[in-house]
Amino acid sequence: MVLESYAERGLDFSRVVSPHGTPRGVNLVDARGRRFSFFDGRHSPDLRVPRDFYLPFVERARHVHMSIMNHNRDMYDDLERLGVSSSTDLHDWDGEETHHLDYALRSDLVFLSAAAIRERRARVMRRVLDEGRAHLVVATDGENGCHVLSVAGAFACGAHGTHAEFVDPPTLRRLVGAAGGSGVP
Repeated sequence: MVLESYAERGLDFSRVVSPHGTPRGVNLVDARGRRFSFFDGRHSPDLRVPRDFYLPFVERARHVHMSIMNHNRDMYDDLERLGVSSSTDLHDWDGEETHHLDYALRSDLVFLSAAAIRERRARVMRRVLDEGRAHLVVATDGENGCHVLSVAGAFACGAHGTHAEFVDPPTLRRLVGAAGGSGVP
């Protein structure tokens, strides 16, 4: 039914079928905003999306969201070469596990849950920003909302509109220093 509906609307549904079937994931969110993720990890760690399949799509894309499924890991080289921005959601990453770290350091926008990194939240977020490509890191925190790390983003959110206040180099250097950053030239 889905394929027929897509075809009727002229939508492309290109796909590569895995011999292992389709993995399934479910996110449940309770009334307080806490998320519980369940994932069916049926794919082999060496499974990869063939480059000749994904490359034409990546070449036309402006942005690609990278699921942490491992089968797309090799796409980062092409994304970077082509200048295509990327994002990822690390879900309940502990801030250390290397599988997630690769996605954290190679994506332009990084989302993760604060649940597993509680008191290390600022340090983990800062590491992703300092060591990787990301210019924005967001840690979702259930009923507490979220935490965003980006000096320019923090400045923009604190101003009364796009015309009320502009950041100049001395102010940006002061803000970066206050946030524990290495500074702005």
